[in-house]
Amino acid sequence: MNNFENQYGVFRIGQLRLGLPLACLKEVVPLRDIRPFAIQAPYIVGGMDLRGTLIPLIDLASLVGACVEDGADQIVVVTSYEGAIVGLVAERLDGVMESIPESRTLFVLEGDSVQIIRESFRDPEDESYVNLISPADVFALPGMPRVKQIESQPAGFFVAKSSKVTGHLMLMEVGQLKIAVEPTSIYATILLNDIRPPVIESDFYIGDTIYGTQKIPIVSTHELLGQGRQSDGEKEAFLIRFADGIIAFAVNRVVDVVAVNDSMRSVIPAGTVPNQSLLMGALAATELNIENSDNDYYLVLNTLSMLHEDSLVNIARLTLEHRQRVEDKLGDKSSEVDEDECSEKDSRSMLIFDAGQLWATDIRNVTEVLPLTGKINVFSEAGFAQGLVFSRGKPIPVFCTSVLTHVPPPKELTRTSSVLVIDVDGTRIGLMVTALLGVEPTIWEKDERAPMTIAGGKGGAARIENVRSVVRTQSEEGPRTVPTLDLTRIARALIAEQSPGETTTSESNRFKPAAGE
Repeated sequence: MNNFENQYGVFRIGQLRLGLPLACLKEVVPLRDIRPFAIQAPYIVGGMDLRGTLIPLIDLASLVGACVEDGADQIVVVTSYEGAIVGLVAERLDGVMESIPESRTLFVLEGDSVQIIRESFRDPEDESYVNLISPADVFALPGMPRVKQIESQPAGFFVAKSSKVTGHLMLMEVGQLKIAVEPTSIYATILLNDIRPPVIESDFYIGDTIYGTQKIPIVSTHELLGQGRQSDGEKEAFLIRFADGIIAFAVNRVVDVVAVNDSMRSVIPAGTVPNQSLLMGALAATELNIENSDNDYYLVLNTLSMLHEDSLVNIARLTLEHRQRVEDKLGDKSSEVDEDECSEKDSRSMLIFDAGQLWATDIRNVTEVLPLTGKINVFSEAGFAQGLVFSRGKPIPVFCTSVLTHVPPPKELTRTSSVLVIDVDGTRIGLMVTALLGVEPTIWEKDERAPMTIAGGKGGAARIENVRSVVRTQSEEGPRTVPTLDLTRIARALIAEQSPGETTTSESNRFKPAAGE
């Protein structure tokens, strides 16, 4: 995890550059309708509806003595401090900069003057200065209301956006590309001050970040648009809410919000750029009145197409809270121990899932958790995989766990239907489950393991030794006893069955003719 203690989000009012600690910069949104705000203070210019919460808007220009350009578009820097939230009105976002305490100039005002800027530092690139705003002093202003945000949108909230540009575009840079997004399609913009490693392998998905109380997946916008992976530079992101979750699309920086009309959009000839279905067209920078940009252009994203792109829909589903607990465990590989050290059962974590009945498995058996879609069930011949999923371009055969354990498969998918990917010596097998219930610690586990006949062999059934047991876990509702499945043994047996020319040295891992339990 990166250390962002000395990093600041930098924005402008006229020629004045201001900085805010990343820990307090919640998001940046365009300034739209200003609502009446009941609490009167000379620095409050009104309120703004932020997803169901009316937050006060602070006129920074009057507080810091800056001059605002006439007719300039404005943004709101949403700032949080000790649970309260406020909007700081500014003109445009510059990006993220770092400054160590030793390099800063300190300001001290005598008397009763309002002071919200206490430090500054010099930008080595252009020798301008960034003045640092103190969030504590902002919220200590006389008459400042303490407003807490209400998260009013349900998890399944979804509004299909128009594929037509209406009024404004938010301009961004990602690598060598310049992109534009219609602002009303954006749920929020954030600074990527905490990028966590990815917990599964998936196209475009590069990790997770925390937004509010949720862990949400990050997509590399550069890679999504057919370019190579960027190793550095992605400091900001815009959020789009899908039907089953939220995705943060990583960019280098948000440049500006500009007025535009639909007639300015130019259609790109078909088949000339990668992933063209995700683009509405292109706009010449000169049409947007951007200075010193004679040859620049902006690719306009088609957010309606993005909302229906299967690969993005699947990544968005990683937002679900039940999956976060699973991924937290899967991401913590440092706590793994050898099989010989598993005698302390209470130190183990079990993944609880539904596959026609409740099962538990050691979470270390599971390499990845992938979203389950209805397109997997394409094969029907007994003894073969029922379909394929792809991870990083490599096919993974998928078997239905319910069918393998002689339970009727589900008639419909749930919000938590998943594919559990098991890695056996570099070969991966996917096992479909109807629902994930969570990760629970063991209280005790039965030492004896029983065989099981699964419906997966060429003969219609096959027997695997030492695959079942019983475990006692601590759930949120209290202790419960759950039967266990050793998914690694099942996957190993399926691999051996699908490769009849290869021999298996371990008797316990080989299919045997069914002879009863």
